Amino acid sequence: MADANSSTDSTQTPISNKFIEAQDLLGDAIEVAAFLKETATIESAHDELILSTQEAGGFCHVIEVLIKRIERANSLLDEHKEDARHG
Repeated sequence: MADANSSTDSTQTPISNKFIEAQDLLGDAIEVAAFLKETATIESAHDELILSTQEAGGFCHVIEVLIKRIERANSLLDEHKEDARHG
């Protein structure tokens, strides 16, 4: 009996590079979000979180990058879905 993850299983669709890239982008986004959460939790454990103007700018930049990674991953998954429909 073939393993469910076996590449010899003829019913299994091969994973596309788009899907793998989307997984990588989402994994990176999760790590960044976890870091931000941990940092905010440590900083605000005894007081409110206060950022300088420079720190706030950096925080916004990190959030922008995070959003772009998630949007790119979503786009890749949409492309993967379309490729699967036509392939």
